[in-house]
Amino acid sequence: IRPFPRVQFDAFCDVFSFRWLRYRINTPGFGTECQVQLSYKPSRDVELNIRFRYESKAVNAYSGNEPFVPIVYPVRKSIRTHLSMKLNNHFSFRSRVEYLIVESPKNLSESGNMISADLHYKPLMKPISANVRLLYFETDSYESRLYAYENDMLYTFSIPIINGKGIRYYLNLNYDFNKKVSFWLKWSQTLFSHMISTQSYFHSNVGKRMSELKFQIILRY
Repeated sequence: IRPFPRVQFDAFCDVFSFRWLRYRINTPGFGTECQVQLSYKPSRDVELNIRFRYESKAVNAYSGNEPFVPIVYPVRKSIRTHLSMKLNNHFSFRSRVEYLIVESPKNLSESGNMISADLHYKPLMKPISANVRLLYFETDSYESRLYAYENDMLYTFSIPIINGKGIRYYLNLNYDFNKKVSFWLKWSQTLFSHMISTQSYFHSNVGKRMSELKFQIILRY
């Protein structure tokens, strides 16, 4: 809906059910997900939007005492603001602030928040481009985790889980040597305020720092 010039209102609501087992639930379940967003674009180079999201779906309630795992329906409510600005023909800036509240059936609540700033460099008619992000996050536990989409190399995408307390930053670099050879590089690092345990398909690690280096070369014939 566009009630006024430069103002746009978007909304959706999804009511769903699953008749079989899924991730973190051992029985069939159902849920609800709704979202509203208000966007304001005062000029071609500036855009601001505010989004509220509501989600409730079935998950296992692990306690260790019951012979059967009970099912609960925690509620996740979040509000997010996003600002995007084109500074000039070479640089653009983006900033995001998000706050999340998770309410469980046992009247226990958790929260999580993060704030990020992105700077993109893409000059016209130049073979080089780059972008950098700095993000601060703080969540009470995995239940109040957040997700943040990241720019990555060509044909790939990254949406890491934001959990714990600390900062995360990354740098993307792309250089086209010519029409046949292109190079991408990504360096990312997460610095936690306390020791954590991280696991993946490839390794398991306990520490306060998690780093990753990726590069990509494309040859066109």
